[in-house]
Amino acid sequence: MTNQNPMTLPVYSDQAISRMFCDYVDSTNCKERHTAAAVRDYDVFADYVENETRSSNTVQNALLEKAMDFAVEYEESGFIAGFRWAVMMFLHGAPEPPAEAPERAYEPPTRKLQPEPAKPAPAPSAPLLRDVEDDRCVDKPVAGCITTKQIAELFSTSNFKVVRRIDERIMPYLDSETRKNFQLVRGFNSQHKKTTFYRLNRTACDLYLEEISKYKKLVNVAGGCGAMQELVAKVFPADARSLPR
Repeated sequence: MTNQNPMTLPVYSDQAISRMFCDYVDSTNCKERHTAAAVRDYDVFADYVENETRSSNTVQNALLEKAMDFAVEYEESGFIAGFRWAVMMFLHGAPEPPAEAPERAYEPPTRKLQPEPAKPAPAPSAPLLRDVEDDRCVDKPVAGCITTKQIAELFSTSNFKVVRRIDERIMPYLDSETRKNFQLVRGFNSQHKKTTFYRLNRTACDLYLEEISKYKKLVNVAGGCGAMQELVAKVFPADARSLPR
């Protein structure tokens, strides 16, 4: 590889590379971007937290949200380090690749996920929503929608788990237009901490209820479905199904 003059390349700040990281995450269209090992580790951690904090849903939610916060920070810092390393190799030539480690023995996955058929795109019943990214507080109530934080309270779980269910169990089976019924919100909460959640219009709520209803045999799910149906009827009355932009 021919060495390049560093002066011919732009200087990227950490902030600029962080913006590239956000663009990379958005480009995945909510599909799983982590390794199978990372997903398994999350499942193990989430199960451990749930088992150890059954008496306090508040503690469970706080632990999972904290874990999400530092996991994203580590992922972003790794992206920045990888970007700078790639630039250095481009400028000075790539080093010889290291000797490959012996292949690890196959480990069967801890859970066997059954493939799910693609869901048909329902006719939109409300204006489609645009994602929000703001450096101000985004926790203020917005009329005419239901958030994943509200849904988490109804099902006695965490916002982190509800967001993950949408990302992994619903979004991959929707077309690009139907996904816009879910408004992804990134910003800061009232305690000035990073927060990520979804706002759902009526169509999105119906899609979530359709997915979660598969697990109605579980007591908390059955009760949560009933409570969510009541909330949907209250927020989206039959004579006013549309949402403000």
